[in-house]
Amino acid sequence: MEIKEPNIEQQNQDDTLKSILKIINSLFSVIKKYFIILFIPIILAFLYSYKKSKDLTTSYTATISFSLSEDRPQINYSSNPFDKGFAFNNPVKLKEYSLTEKVGSKLLFKEYYYNGKEDFLINHFLRTFSGYNESYFGKFEDVEQLNTQQYSVFKRVLSTLKGMLTISSNEAEIYYITIRSSNENMSILLCNAFYENLIDYYIERSTKKEAYAVQFLQKRLEQLKYDLEKSEFNLAHYKDRANNLVTYKAELEEIKYKRDKQLVEKDYMETASMYENAKAKLQAITPLFQVIDAPHLPLASETESKSSIYILNIAIAVVFNIVFIAVLFFRQEFWSDIKAKLKQAQE
Repeated sequence: MEIKEPNIEQQNQDDTLKSILKIINSLFSVIKKYFIILFIPIILAFLYSYKKSKDLTTSYTATISFSLSEDRPQINYSSNPFDKGFAFNNPVKLKEYSLTEKVGSKLLFKEYYYNGKEDFLINHFLRTFSGYNESYFGKFEDVEQLNTQQYSVFKRVLSTLKGMLTISSNEAEIYYITIRSSNENMSILLCNAFYENLIDYYIERSTKKEAYAVQFLQKRLEQLKYDLEKSEFNLAHYKDRANNLVTYKAELEEIKYKRDKQLVEKDYMETASMYENAKAKLQAITPLFQVIDAPHLPLASETESKSSIYILNIAIAVVFNIVFIAVLFFRQEFWSDIKAKLKQAQE
């Protein structure tokens, strides 16, 4: 009689199958035991999603696009904002520069007419988004003059505005300033105000040196004009007094007054020429921005999808249930053995 050797491979497969079935059976027993409890996270997630869907807000997008004018040639000065390496070639840097305390304070503490009232932009902002009834800031001189609480509010508004703002550009060097907020009219106001402040800041920065030269020459020209008029008056006054004198001394004095007048005239003419050249240079390097498209009502609006809120929260509840079942399964199948081994190890 032939004795068959046991099939070890088949036996291992059977043992594996039995282990899997045992695990599945244990999982189902855990789920069956805690079936009602597992529904609680899903019900809570559904209720929370319903509440959040009621609080959904609509965001309004205002965009202004602009470029540097091509109607006239631009001299390549290093102070020109559109030179390579300057912030205009990097929208991220442009945004950071624009929302620094120095530049941001010029934006937020500039007066605008909004909703029938002229006030600081920051006060309009606080009334619209923070529920203030009165103007929070009554006056403004400098950021350093703000007290601790005012400075904190100012920084929070700057941070909030940073989240609303997007600055981008394309290959044609057309720049886009985009503001997204929950208030349609405020989106337009912030977009236009930010553009004005940004352009004023960069024109001031790019022409600071040349503008100083123009101001200096203008003051110098005014002083020389006064000196020239004074020298002309002195010469005329002297001639009136020395009209009947025919002496060498009188002639010498007249020569002196004429020389003074000629020197002032020469200085005046040279300064006037320098002043006109400086004005032309300043005008040539001043960036001339052109608005391509400005925001207008009605703005493009976007509301968050309700289904995405339900899916996200219910998915979180399902993950919580899976973790909960895994913990209970581990406790039911393995915890008693682990506990016994720990106790045995201590003995």
